[in-house]
Amino acid sequence: QNLPEVPITDLVIKDDDLVIATQGRSFWVLDDLTLLHQYSDSVYDQKLFLFRPRTTWAFQSGKNENLRNAGENPLPGVVVNYYLKEKPHKSDSITLRFLDSNLASIKSFKQFPLSGDEKLSLKQGMNQINWNMLYPEADKFEGMLTWNGNGGNPAAPPGKYFVSMSLGKDSVIKEFTIKKPGNVQASDEDLQAKFMFLIRCRDKLSE
Repeated sequence: QNLPEVPITDLVIKDDDLVIATQGRSFWVLDDLTLLHQYSDSVYDQKLFLFRPRTTWAFQSGKNENLRNAGENPLPGVVVNYYLKEKPHKSDSITLRFLDSNLASIKSFKQFPLSGDEKLSLKQGMNQINWNMLYPEADKFEGMLTWNGNGGNPAAPPGKYFVSMSLGKDSVIKEFTIKKPGNVQASDEDLQAKFMFLIRCRDKLSE
């Protein structure tokens, strides 16, 4: 792709990324080899193919658009890749949802934005979308004042999750994991208790 023609002195696979050391052009990273792990020729024969998302670290990240000499990082959050054999028609019903371990809906993306939903990429071939791992915020009302201008979006705690996608009568679901960063000392039970407390605060604000 955009790798210059330079000597490559070392290669290593780390957390399903390919890290390349070059002579004179620093380090380069090919993100997310799990797409290659799941690839086969049969992908092209299916109307819809949903790739299983890679394991994602449970922390919030962003991107500084003003850095001119920085490398391009992957999209933040849980990145979902899916293949469409043909571009769907406007009459086709298509939805992508993120679900918790009990298959309860957390966040949904649709073909056309509705209240609280975001639009999907639906071009022929490969498509990509990312979820910031945040639950919906509290209901807003006129004159509402909060410290940071929103109603609070509790972040999904580490654990098992699912992503489902439906296109007309075709549907598929894949499991993925959100993983606790190694520098977080809190237990999984503590993080779950924190999440439930934030959900109760959010719901109380909506009430």
